[in-house]
Amino acid sequence: MDARFDAINWRAGTNGVGFEKTPGEFRDLLATRIDLDARGSPNGVFVRIPFQVEYPGDYAGMALYMRYDDGFAAYLNGRQIASRNAPFPLEWHSTAAKQNSTKAAVTPELFKVSRSVRYLKKGLNILAIHGLNGGGDDMLILPELVALRKGSEIPEVAASPGSGGPGQAVAREAQKGGVKQVEGRFGEAYQFEKEGSIELGAREDHAIGVTSFTLSLWFTRDPESIDSQARRLVSAGAGGEDKAGWALWITRKADGLSFAVGNGGSRSSVAAKDGSLASGEWRHAAVSVDRGNKTVSLFIDGKLVADRRMRMLGEGNLPSGSGLSIGRNSDDRQHHRGKIDDLAIWRRALLPEEIEKIVSSGKGLGEIFEEEE
Repeated sequence: MDARFDAINWRAGTNGVGFEKTPGEFRDLLATRIDLDARGSPNGVFVRIPFQVEYPGDYAGMALYMRYDDGFAAYLNGRQIASRNAPFPLEWHSTAAKQNSTKAAVTPELFKVSRSVRYLKKGLNILAIHGLNGGGDDMLILPELVALRKGSEIPEVAASPGSGGPGQAVAREAQKGGVKQVEGRFGEAYQFEKEGSIELGAREDHAIGVTSFTLSLWFTRDPESIDSQARRLVSAGAGGEDKAGWALWITRKADGLSFAVGNGGSRSSVAAKDGSLASGEWRHAAVSVDRGNKTVSLFIDGKLVADRRMRMLGEGNLPSGSGLSIGRNSDDRQHHRGKIDDLAIWRRALLPEEIEKIVSSGKGLGEIFEEEE
């Protein structure tokens, strides 16, 4: 666990380590696959993730998100900070004390390790994971360590759609069909009825492009609008499997959200269920696209509910086939039935703690749906 440990003979790889004898739920999460031999499945795996910290004193706390099958022990600079299904005593050849289901393994589990922030040091740091197999035909170790800066407030640089910052008005000519201003989550919002939508910008203006990306918005869906139709909240292209762009929508049964990214040749999506989203109550949705980790994370009401590694996120520019459509699919279908408020975009991947702060703060990010004077 020492940063000075000589790992020159270790195999280099990318986060997301394990194996599957038969391709299954781990397929998109395994970036570094363990080579199996005639001896069968290994008892465990050792993973070392180096990272740099310039000013350790800037951070107030940390959280560890783990996807694992079947157990693990995590160490930060030689100090154990979390474990699950690890036996006692833990030996180099130990196996997991019990198995973790595949469904649970692919869902990031939060370990609150804020006190361990004191183990950070200036310069090189090492997150070490002793992954434990329970004897099955698959294994997964995929950690993510995030830190929250002291005095962290709501992220400031939210780019309002069609503008350079929060508070930018939406012109009347951008409002199409059945759209009207109503009381919102923060001040005023827009109610989308019939074939209503808001159209902003030109093609490529709101493409993901070559950067990371975060989308945040508050929404309601009318209870009487459940009709087995998927309803788009916001999109910039991605109207079909072969169309470039991205889109966020409420699923057909109004019991979850889906987000898709397309590069013009193929499309990948991530989805999660969350009971009924058609209660008429305000809910929050956020999507974080991390180009560095090639991962899309989906949040509902500030909680991480699903994420997926997508190969296309590492393939350069991700274009958009249209401008930004709020309240409908860019192909003029699947119109939303409800309200949308406080929609914002960042050209970086927000941390889970930042997204949770947006939801818990009780504050709006900017009156981007404010009527022009």
